[in-house]
Amino acid sequence: MSSSSSSSDPVAPLADWWRRGRSDTSFSSVRVRADTGTHVFRVGSFSRLDGTMSPGECIESVAHAGGSPWRLFYYPNGATAEQRGKVCVELMLLDARFWLFRESTWNLTAGYTVSVLGRDGEPAHSCAFAASRYKAEKKTGEAHVLATAEEQSAAAAQHDDSLLVRCDVTVRKISSQNLVMCFLRNRFLV
Repeated sequence: MSSSSSSSDPVAPLADWWRRGRSDTSFSSVRVRADTGTHVFRVGSFSRLDGTMSPGECIESVAHAGGSPWRLFYYPNGATAEQRGKVCVELMLLDARFWLFRESTWNLTAGYTVSVLGRDGEPAHSCAFAASRYKAEKKTGEAHVLATAEEQSAAAAQHDDSLLVRCDVTVRKISSQNLVMCFLRNRFLV
């Protein structure tokens, strides 16, 4: 394979081949991008909240990542009675049509990492969740365990009774390009 093109665009050699191709030739290209957004939220006066929330009660925070709005549900005492005493998190894609975003997002593929930050700003407790498909305004129905309630309280004590939680959301987007050779080959520009 010889290519004299020094362009960083991997599509350029294919476009050259396409120009020389037969009149019934078409071309398509698919690329996967990963856009990551980070959101940090702070829960002040955590000791007043600690131990007062029942399983299923949560703190909500809206984050923006990959050009889409997300809602993070943070359950300080578990999302269900079986998860009592554990910190759980869940992520939900919001419908971007009601926000100031470029495009409407009905479903996306995303993975996320949630961390309770320590005194140095680094994760004291962290958990990564594999990429899965999200539909707008629908909870996944699965809250993931992040830490124990004791670990959460210890982290809050390091920040003068404030809890710092960081959420990194990585959205995978597929972009595609399709071209069909025009019958006026000499006038067609790619």
